[in-house]
Amino acid sequence: MWFATQAEAAARFYTGIFRNSRIGRITRYGAAGFEAHGKPVGTVLTVDFELDGQAFTALNGGPVFRFNEAISLQVRCDTQAEIDYYWEKPSESGITIRHRISGETEHLDPKGIFMFIGLSPNSAWLPGAVNRDHTGFIVTNTALETSIPGVFAAGDVRLGSTKQAASAAGEGATAALMIREYLNRI
Repeated sequence: MWFATQAEAAARFYTGIFRNSRIGRITRYGAAGFEAHGKPVGTVLTVDFELDGQAFTALNGGPVFRFNEAISLQVRCDTQAEIDYYWEKPSESGITIRHRISGETEHLDPKGIFMFIGLSPNSAWLPGAVNRDHTGFIVTNTALETSIPGVFAAGDVRLGSTKQAASAAGEGATAALMIREYLNRI
């Protein structure tokens, strides 16, 4: 979800509504890169959060895009049959949504869906010393640094990322800032 400056407030609002929800990692702008981003040190960049187990990322990306009702659902598929099922099912019979409070329902007939295919991370080229989970996603700390000091990971290859373009862009910017800070320390 793209926000100008309200990512943390929005994540806290949504996690206050949905059961089994939580705030995860919050990344912040650092001093490095100020000339590019213009944000005060400590300003929230991204907020990872879950709503009833569904992962989302809120990004303070500036006023370029306006917030709207579009969301990205993440469904991990292990086989082509699963992919085919999720590709065909929504357009086959449509989708009925129900308002949680009023109980009012509405039937939608989508003309198509967007599906991202490729949740297998391309991480095999990395040295074995870089910690990965059992599916190959790279494990990082909150600064996006891997188990090897000075090696950072961002975007779809990172464990816990939301696999959304805006989030990957935000993580990429954060990783660049973290690399700069790392280089200044060594």
